[in-house]
Parts: sequence; C-alpha cells; structure tokens
Amino acid sequence: MIETEEQRQGIHTLYLQEYPKLLAYARSLLHDESLAKEAVQDTFLIACTKPEVLLSHPNPPGWLMQTLKYTINNMIRGRAKLSALLLYYQEVPLADGSLRLGELELDVICEDLLGKEDWRMLKSFLLHHMSVQDVADSMGISREAAKKRLQRSHKRLKEKLKKD
Repeated sequence: MIETEEQRQGIHTLYLQEYPKLLAYARSLLHDESLAKEAVQDTFLIACTKPEVLLSHPNPPGWLMQTLKYTINNMIRGRAKLSALLLYYQEVPLADGSLRLGELELDVICEDLLGKEDWRMLKSFLLHHMSVQDVADSMGISREAAKKRLQRSHKRLKEKLKKD
C-alpha cells in the first residue's frame, strides 16, 4: 500500500496523466463506459497496492497499460466462464430427456442456490453485462459491497454447478 507522500504524489501524477489514455483503451475493448471505468479503477487500485513496483519501473505508463490489459482480460474471462456455464445449464436436457431449461427454470434453480437478491445481482452482472457500479446502484449498496457479494455469489454458484 501507499506508505509515503512521495508514492501518493507519484501515483496521483500518473493518474492525472494516464487516466484518459487508459480509459480510451478500456472503452475500445469493453464497449461500455461503466465497465471501462471499472477496469481503470481496478488498475489504479492494483497500482496503489504496489507503489514501489510501479514507481521504480523503467516505464510506469507502460506498467499501468499492461496491468489494465490483464485486468480487462480477467474481467472478460471471469464473465465468460460463468456465462458459458449458465448457458450450458440452460440448454442441457433434463433427466427425462424431454425438456430443456429456459430462463425461468434457470432463475428458479439459481435463486434456490444463491438466494433471490444474490442471483439477481449475479444475473445482472453476467448475463446482462451491467458494471459493478450499475449493479450497486440498482441494489442501493456501495460498489465495494456489490463487488464482494458478486465475487462470493460467483464462487458459490460455480462450486454448486460443478458438483452436479
């Protein structure tokens, strides 16, 4: 974490200089303003946890850009994995082989596994591609609380679906 005024000032200066470039890059990949802002914010959060690495790097703007790329890839990968898993369960024949799960049945199953509120949050995030901030706003909670609940719900659902 940031320990000195020099580190705080160095990251602040980089933030002011690099934020527009990083946001434009994230927006071009994610095609969503909220998700792009979230990715850049997460990048600077990582920077704040590793100020000595960032500030001693021979190319701090390049370090930020690379970190942003990893952040975006992790966002996309995490959403894609669970979305694919949910879509798979939506299309799997049932035990008698006669029916396939539709969205209503998927909602009922996932609400039973996670609870109605957590499923609504996760569904909004994964299947409707809402940003964490948008999910937080719709639930009337902080971004940090929404992010943590999404992480926990994601993990619980993944574990329960893989058991089946």
